Amino acid sequence: MAIFLWLIFTAISCFVLYLIVRTAIDHASISSLNEDFRSLQHQMNRHHQEMMKQMEMLRQAITDSNKGNNVDKSV
Repeated sequence: MAIFLWLIFTAISCFVLYLIVRTAIDHASISSLNEDFRSLQHQMNRHHQEMMKQMEMLRQAITDSNKGNNVDKSV
């Protein structure tokens, strides 16, 4: 009977310890740093996509400009 009670109290104690550690981690600064990192990553991805669009527009403008220059040289 004593071993049975000991096992029950040990299981309850482990569960309470798990809840305490989980709550501490949830409220730690690591959690906020992770959120900040994700926010910055999302912002960098948007900037990257915008720069890729600008590069494509610039590439197209240079291509169009070169086509215009080739026409002038042949005349």
